Amino acid sequence: MKRISMILTLGLVILATIGLFPDYSAAFTITSSQDVMISNGDASDSGAPDPDQNLNGFNTITVNWVGGFENKGLVMFNLSELAGITIHDAQIGLYHTSNSVNGAIFDIFRITSDWSESTVTWNTAPSFEITPVSTLTISDNENGVWRYWDITELVNGWVNETYANYGIMLARQDLPNPYAYFAAREYPGFAPQLIINESTNPVPEPSTALLLGIGLLGAALAGRRMRKVQM
Repeated sequence: MKRISMILTLGLVILATIGLFPDYSAAFTITSSQDVMISNGDASDSGAPDPDQNLNGFNTITVNWVGGFENKGLVMFNLSELAGITIHDAQIGLYHTSNSVNGAIFDIFRITSDWSESTVTWNTAPSFEITPVSTLTISDNENGVWRYWDITELVNGWVNETYANYGIMLARQDLPNPYAYFAAREYPGFAPQLIINESTNPVPEPSTALLLGIGLLGAALAGRRMRKVQM
């Protein structure tokens, strides 16, 4: 009977220890609700759009204009399904469709004013925080691949309402012209992604739980013996 009692007690202790472990979970993905390119081009000189032209409908948020004109991408995500959750990790994923850019540096900036993909232009571009929230240096010659930036702190700020959610701006740091093409949601199957790891309460590895459970059980039994001696 004592043996059975000890086994049952150990089992209960192991179950109780599960709640002591940190919270991690599998990812889920949100695709962009708005995305668009803005460009400081010159249609009369190179065919690149003028800065007062809205470019909604392009299937990329950055391009390589003839003449090397500057262009940037604006992306927004609907975060309504994140209300009330704790986020462990968040990344933005952009699909690099074409043009190799080994050594290129791309920054993600937090946008600080409202905009609409159907009306925004270079001349009416939203304001943004000048310090980038995330930076990626591309260190290969590949294209047709996903590129990722860690924006965990920013997404938590949006969810906690520290910041209003006006989305992000993508801009190349080392050159005004991005040269690389990154897909918009008009590019079928490759819309910009926000990849979220939500905090949950998973079951730890059996060996870890067992060791901790045995330790806690041993401490409990030792305390019980001491109480018997004192009586």
